[in-house]
Amino acid sequence: MTTMKYNKAQELLELIQQFVEADTWQESKQIVTANPQLLSENVEHLFYFLIEANEAEHNNKQLLYRSRTKGIETAFTTIPPKVKLAGILRELNKPDNVRSMSQRITLCQQALTYVSKTDEPKLWAELQAELGNSYADNLSHNKAEALGSLNGIFSNAILKKVQTQ
Repeated sequence: MTTMKYNKAQELLELIQQFVEADTWQESKQIVTANPQLLSENVEHLFYFLIEANEAEHNNKQLLYRSRTKGIETAFTTIPPKVKLAGILRELNKPDNVRSMSQRITLCQQALTYVSKTDEPKLWAELQAELGNSYADNLSHNKAEALGSLNGIFSNAILKKVQTQ
């Protein structure tokens, strides 16, 4: 079973490579038409992973260059904004749960300090939307938690009232 999954993943990577290396739009269209599996969300996630890996490789090259030209201590004490942003985005892409909404809000706010609305409008809008959704989810969670606490308080109060009568 594992070998079969590996083979499918390898085939998908090869298709993605064919698509990326296509010389013309028509060739790209033919590849997508012949391979509808390229339209799956898994492929989209794989693209994000490949892009992130490429950015990490670029950041590592820059780090080695700075280490060579400015010294190791200087290179490693100054973290470039793009590296900070990449780390924040990686955290935001992890599956979330309701308990971490306040952390997600903080991460979105931090990420927005590195993203310009004019230079990266799509990313800026996605972060704004995520921030809004996180605020809404945080409010819902807090309300549910408060209602649960109130329910417990009232239940205890009613039980004591009944016991005293």
